Amino acid sequence: MSSEYDVIVIGAGPGGYVAAIRAAQLGKKAAVVEKDEVGGVCLNRGCIPSKSLISASHRYQEALQGAEMGIETAETRVNFAKVQSWKQGIVKKLTGGVQSLFKGYGVDLIPERRNLPVRMKSGLLKAGNQPYTASNIVFWPAVPGRLN
Repeated sequence: MSSEYDVIVIGAGPGGYVAAIRAAQLGKKAAVVEKDEVGGVCLNRGCIPSKSLISASHRYQEALQGAEMGIETAETRVNFAKVQSWKQGIVKKLTGGVQSLFKGYGVDLIPERRNLPVRMKSGLLKAGNQPYTASNIVFWPAVPGRLN
């Protein structure tokens, strides 16, 4: 992994990974700094897992109401362990897709254990105890003053 980039994006959430991939598509040497999993809260713990569970609950509710239309089942029940496994499969598929795009476009993933990398000076930051330089550093979400 190089330590010099055209673009370093802080955060591999939905905005961050898209920014890094697009920079790479435009021929820039790009990297993403992330402390957790790619996809951010949305793919891993928020939007996608929630929508998966909501979808499963809707299907359960529809099955219960099927008797009104003449669709009868002997027993309709929820196996929550299977629902959770199904949900995790969806999360794994989507985050794996982001990682595949990183690999395909040559975007490096730089792990960082802190909430944010340490900004040393303009165009230079430290992540995982290693310095990185970039012509452009993009912080996603774009909240001013978040880099030390």
